[in-house]
Amino acid sequence: MKRALVVVACCSFGEAWAQTPTGTDPCGGTMFAGGRIVVGRKLVPADVDTSEGAACIAHVARQAHTHRTLLTLTVVARVPDDARLDGAALGSARRARDLMASAGLPPERVSVVVPRGEADESPSLQFLYAERKDRPVARVDVVEGNLRVGPDDPEHPSMETVGAGGVVTERQALHVGAGAHAVLTLQDGSRWVLGPETNLALREVELPESRARVLRATVSSGTITVMGASGVHEVPVELDVGGMATRVQGCTLRGSVTSERARIETLKGVAAVRTADGTQDLRAGEALERTGGGVNRSTLLAAPVPQVVRAEDPARDLRWSPVEGATGYVVQLAREPAFARENHEIATLEPTVSEANLPPGRWFWRVSAVGQGATPGLPSKICAVGR
Repeated sequence: MKRALVVVACCSFGEAWAQTPTGTDPCGGTMFAGGRIVVGRKLVPADVDTSEGAACIAHVARQAHTHRTLLTLTVVARVPDDARLDGAALGSARRARDLMASAGLPPERVSVVVPRGEADESPSLQFLYAERKDRPVARVDVVEGNLRVGPDDPEHPSMETVGAGGVVTERQALHVGAGAHAVLTLQDGSRWVLGPETNLALREVELPESRARVLRATVSSGTITVMGASGVHEVPVELDVGGMATRVQGCTLRGSVTSERARIETLKGVAAVRTADGTQDLRAGEALERTGGGVNRSTLLAAPVPQVVRAEDPARDLRWSPVEGATGYVVQLAREPAFARENHEIATLEPTVSEANLPPGRWFWRVSAVGQGATPGLPSKICAVGR
């Protein structure tokens, strides 16, 4: 009984082949289908030692390495059973694995097998793969306005609206609408506040220098504040702001990205920030900013000291100490100290603001000085006003 690799053509199959142009594909086309990598030319174990076969195998490896859900790959060398015993097929499968490793596919993700065949087995070299399911990595705690979530995949950019209680999985991207904000809790317990028009992508990656795996949260635009959790997690979370990356464990960080600059600040703790020029320790009150001219280090304006903090203050006059170098101040008010719900911001030039128009009830507030370039400094301690 012969076993052959059979390809059945249909509309969706043709579209999959078109994704890998045969003119640039030494395999004559490559497709991932139901756990099998199908190529446009027949490969046999002996092809491992030919330039054409080696080029095809290396191409398969590169395609596998970029396949977003691939977990493991198995090289299957099929030969008649009597030919299997001499070990030549196993040697070919191992050389195919080595070719794949040379092409960038981690060798620990590749296995080889020479299964028992029939007496009239037709020789072939096949590639099987296993996929992993996207796992939950974040929970949406608060949404005010519009939050959309979808695949972190330029070829499948469709996004759906998500509300509080929604789940975000690995390899998903989030977009916060204009005038909106969202609060997430990530897998390590860290809390993330996403400002208006923020785009964030979550993807597990392997760090090349240590081969450790991290969940990388990449901010491509907008603003974000991260309250890192303490303790050690199996897959640590890393914040990437415009190519400046750091673990969030035990730190409070603030980041922003525009078309002209990217900025990361440490509000609490010490963050080891990696850039193209190396790693720098960023202590509380320090910032790194990347522009077209490179990466520059700066110091944040000091935190104002609130002077009116009494909850029973009927006038709700908020006052604080002036900060040297400040060109103004930004006051944040919210219904809870996490500043997640009914979040309001008030800009003022003076170290005071009267908020008699706030709805009745208890409000929490904090204030930051603003320096040149509208850059906020360290926030004050959180105070309460009203009843």
